[in-house]
Amino acid sequence: MQKQNWIAKKEKDETNWKYGCLPHKRKIKDLLENGIVVVNKHNGPTSHDIVEMVKKILNLKKTGHSGTLDPIVCGVLPLTLNNATKMASLISKQGKEYVCIMHLHKDMNERDVKTALMNFVGTVRQMPPVKSAVKRQWRDRKVYNIKIIEIKGKNVLFKASVEAGFYMRKLCSDAGEKLRCGANMAKLIRIRAGPFSLEESFSVEEINKAYQEYIKTKDEIYLRKIIRPMEDGLKNTPKIIVGDKAIYSLCNGVPLYPPAIVKYTDDIRTGDYIAILSLKGEFVAIAEAEMSSDDIKKVKNKKVASIMRVLMDVDTYKGISHKHQQNPTSV
Repeated sequence: MQKQNWIAKKEKDETNWKYGCLPHKRKIKDLLENGIVVVNKHNGPTSHDIVEMVKKILNLKKTGHSGTLDPIVCGVLPLTLNNATKMASLISKQGKEYVCIMHLHKDMNERDVKTALMNFVGTVRQMPPVKSAVKRQWRDRKVYNIKIIEIKGKNVLFKASVEAGFYMRKLCSDAGEKLRCGANMAKLIRIRAGPFSLEESFSVEEINKAYQEYIKTKDEIYLRKIIRPMEDGLKNTPKIIVGDKAIYSLCNGVPLYPPAIVKYTDDIRTGDYIAILSLKGEFVAIAEAEMSSDDIKKVKNKKVASIMRVLMDVDTYKGISHKHQQNPTSV
């Protein structure tokens, strides 16, 4: 995935520390409202089962997951908590990485197996499996990389980095067809979902233990390692940072115009869903880009983005709202 670079719109802008808060400095109650838990899903339960388990453990009203894992699949399952469920789709659209065991139905030459798998790197047309959560129609998805780790008998162990919505089970069966021997997915572990890795994930039991410890002792140390600010899920999302004075208007649905922008990433495309952030890094809102990063450089008065969903409490920056907030063109 291409690295994001920041482009400055204003040379200097300062934040008022009387308003808002650095995401990692939030109180536990605020993290439970605006947080993410990265679960290491175990074999057996569905993604929905895991959602319900964590929701009950943390005593939450709402919990959402960012990319379904089948019951037999293990690994990284990011969960969004309460208000943060509004951003679940931003995480689910990010790339995934898997370790997979493909079982061949016949003994095959190793060179042929490697060639067959490597031919899938690039854009692949897939028909979702019969048992899937989406409509069965042909879709193009990208395979960024495949690395074969070991071939032992009929079992092929490999790592794959893919676009969101790519079906690893289908990759195995399609590879079997190319080899004319048949193949199936024997085991699958998701080792990365968007910015979250397996090393950063926690089991349901660990989450329960940390929360119970917090309830009994009010010791936050372990629970803070598990509940992360929702902003951690935005690493790969196109972003725009705005000044303090614009935030109240944006939280009330006023579109984003150039004077409010401090800096932005270079990967914004027209029609993209992007994240609007404060100077402190707080997630203000999800917006739909009306222009690309290249166009933002050139404009002064045109609408840059339309607000789609507000995540920040509307009154967080009310005390320093822009004096021209009623006029959209001056936001």
